[in-house]
Amino acid sequence: MGSAKTTAKGVLAAVCLLAGSAAAGAAPAGVTYFLRAGSTAQEGCHGLCACLLLFPEPLRGTFVLTPGLPDPVFQNYTIDDVRLRAPALGQVFVGSGTYQTVSAPPGQQQIFLNMSINGEPPLDWFGGRRTFAMPTPVVEASASLPGNCFDIALIIKATPFRADWNADGAISTDDVFDFLTGWLAGDGDANEDGRIAVDDIFEFVNAWLARR
Repeated sequence: MGSAKTTAKGVLAAVCLLAGSAAAGAAPAGVTYFLRAGSTAQEGCHGLCACLLLFPEPLRGTFVLTPGLPDPVFQNYTIDDVRLRAPALGQVFVGSGTYQTVSAPPGQQQIFLNMSINGEPPLDWFGGRRTFAMPTPVVEASASLPGNCFDIALIIKATPFRADWNADGAISTDDVFDFLTGWLAGDGDANEDGRIAVDDIFEFVNAWLARR
């Protein structure tokens, strides 16, 4: 069994080899990403506005990332089946979007989403450009719902590995400790069913042993 680092690089290479797949006539496969620690949702005033600003609350869920055609500047991806939740705020986000990366140093990534909140009509969420270290399969992006002064801001930190609990792009013993700490604190939904139970421990352990 290869190391976690080798696995991470293998997944990244598979996702990025779009040209070869297109030449062979094969459609690129979508990869499910899992939001992990560092992903937050926050409501309130931002910038210079003087009103209540709520503390960031954990944001969890999944989305499917599929590589698209690159252009001279960006590597483009589509985002489908977005299902995010902020339990402390009582909000569920559903929708789709696009994602772009620039690998030239310093690496940058940006996300654009079209999502509804709790079944309301979908709205456009605009992302700020964020830097990241290459190579990595981790998605680190921000998106906000702009208003006159009050809006909702999301920080998204996602990994293609269910067992990569600290979302650093690799699977290691650190993830075990981070998962157990989160599970005991009520933030250990490893099977993404919206609740914390013993089943999540078995789900995480199986994923960790399988390095996935």
